[in-house]
Amino acid sequence: MNHRELAKNFLQNYSYSKWHDEALWFVRQKRDDAAKKIYEWEELREAARKIKSHTLSHLGYYLREFEENAKK
Repeated sequence: MNHRELAKNFLQNYSYSKWHDEALWFVRQKRDDAAKKIYEWEELREAARKIKSHTLSHLGYYLREFEENAKK
């Protein structure tokens, strides 16, 4: 089965679906609470987005660098 089929089967079970929704909202609430405590939250998110974008667009370089360092 692929992911879509597995997800559909999972969500057809009410107790699983309820657990999933509660867990998701719990995590989002914790994230939102943490974000409110950090003044520069949006700036940090943007910096992280740029780092991720750069890293993914240069992934070959970073993987080779990792391999070289791991071999040392």
